[in-house]
Amino acid sequence: MDFLSISQPSREKTATGWRVSASVGGDSLWFESPDLPLHPSPEAFAAAGIMPAMLAGMDVRIDTSLDDFWCKQVAKAMEIFQDWWGYRPAEILAPRVALSRPSEQRHALLFSGGVDAFYTLLRDQFPVRDLVWIHGFDLPLDRTEPAMAVEERLRRLAAEQGMRLIVVRTNFRRHPLTGRRIRDNQIGLLAAVGHVLPQISHVIVSSTIHRKNDVPHATHWLTDHLWSSARRQFVHFGEDVSRNDKLRAIMDEPLAQNYLRVCIDQGCEKNCGRCEKCLRCMVVLKSLGRLDRFRVFRDTRHLVEDIDALPFFKYADIASHYQEALDRGLAGELKRAVQGLVDRTRISLYFRPLGIRATRAAIQLIMPKPWGRRLGGFFQSWSKKKKPGKI
Repeated sequence: MDFLSISQPSREKTATGWRVSASVGGDSLWFESPDLPLHPSPEAFAAAGIMPAMLAGMDVRIDTSLDDFWCKQVAKAMEIFQDWWGYRPAEILAPRVALSRPSEQRHALLFSGGVDAFYTLLRDQFPVRDLVWIHGFDLPLDRTEPAMAVEERLRRLAAEQGMRLIVVRTNFRRHPLTGRRIRDNQIGLLAAVGHVLPQISHVIVSSTIHRKNDVPHATHWLTDHLWSSARRQFVHFGEDVSRNDKLRAIMDEPLAQNYLRVCIDQGCEKNCGRCEKCLRCMVVLKSLGRLDRFRVFRDTRHLVEDIDALPFFKYADIASHYQEALDRGLAGELKRAVQGLVDRTRISLYFRPLGIRATRAAIQLIMPKPWGRRLGGFFQSWSKKKKPGKI
């Protein structure tokens, strides 16, 4: 049996902060913060390696002791992942110790500035004292200027709330093992970051899916708490409220109106207003009559045209957000554009078994544009090949 080997973590002071690192599968994985000395937690690096090991059918071997409670909890999470995806649970090969519980209760919220995170923050259900932003997750490490702008905005936001912002930078997505299949291994990143935070007893993870639209997901109310150790408890919050209802709950909050960030454009420090996540949020805000109050989008004038330009949703469950906006009230050209996008996504499901390239090409033929451009889009989509190294 092959093993995913993890070395004993270490910590060092660098010119840009405190860094903890370990060898994971022969390559260095690191986390760094300018705000506080991170803890070289072996549970953090073991959490990062669990999903890659399961995907490869390997066990995990780490050169130091792990918390016995954490090992037992993660074993339960792996059983759930096996039921969902068929991955073989990885055996964790390491000495085990019983860690003591922290004497102080301090809550930290993993905070990207999106709808889910804002809902958790503004619901005020937890005594949150720290906001944690991960650089290297939604914004790549080499996007330094946008990252600096995002960090500056988040520090202002935290100051307005009387909280501390903790920035954690990591090469998690660049790592040849942990960075693969990030949609599946997202919880490995969040769990790892939670475990390297010192003096934190509770880490709050905002739910990204609604119970009514339950699908297997890397972060899930059934599994997130199972990444807890005796020292660190993970809390999943917000799964009982849909994304649109969360947006409805925060739409009149000045903090959200001034700081909301949903964009997936990796070079954009604000919201580009054109990517699918921006469009999704803007459509819902338009249906609620609040879009004009959110000055965080670069351009809202071409909403219909940008929706018409989307062939379909890569993940079909996203259509439910748009359908809900349709049900609650859209009118005119915007209603037509959104309904067309939802319909194209449903039609695309019939072509998915043929592959994503064939699906894109087929859907081009029913896009709302002149026939000449439809045919051009068909041939262009069909000729596109998967980029080298793209997962």
